[in-house]
Amino acid sequence: MEDTYSPDSNPVERGQRSTVLGRKNYLFSQNDRGTEDHAILYTFMVSCDNLAINTYEWLKHTLQRIRPDMDEADVVALLPYNYKAKIPPINPPFFGRIP
Repeated sequence: MEDTYSPDSNPVERGQRSTVLGRKNYLFSQNDRGTEDHAILYTFMVSCDNLAINTYEWLKHTLQRIRPDMDEADVVALLPYNYKAKIPPINPPFFGRIP
């Protein structure tokens, strides 16, 4: 059996695009703290993409629930990989069946 490799590097280049765009955006941060905040936000966005989570829905869900006095365990529960576990399955529509 012969293994073949695709000479196309577009998937790899597309995967690196967000990093390059982020690096360009970091140039316009006012200070180091702003750069760290951008990096954290981009990390959350990429995590949502990797987990096939709608980033906007996750962010809306998280911002509605986060508060300054949360314990570490509560904050961890808001992370994208825990959010995916909480998404309820889509139920088929009710067609007159008795539940």
